[in-house]
Amino acid sequence: KIDGCSMFQSLFHVVLPITRPGMAAIFCFAFINIWNELFLAVMLLMSNDKMTVPVALNSFISKAGISWDVMSAGIVIALLPTMIVFGFGQKYIVAGLTEGSVKG
Repeated sequence: KIDGCSMFQSLFHVVLPITRPGMAAIFCFAFINIWNELFLAVMLLMSNDKMTVPVALNSFISKAGISWDVMSAGIVIALLPTMIVFGFGQKYIVAGLTEGSVKG
């Protein structure tokens, strides 16, 4: 007990505000890593109806060549969720990366 706080009050008023930037940065990095997973999806998925976005983009590459217009549109659509997550979490990412490195 610190200054009359219970365990839950100290958790919500002390611990969580300190760890929020780091947790947000970890969430953003984990989301981007999972969203861009290609190798595991190519190895495990057998049907086209469960195809992930990176696998679908990879399927546009054929022996005849690359359909650049469709590939470019797919890349823009695939980047939208990552840009949205990064846009909302940018403040927390920067705070999480610099946590403990700046005095004051």
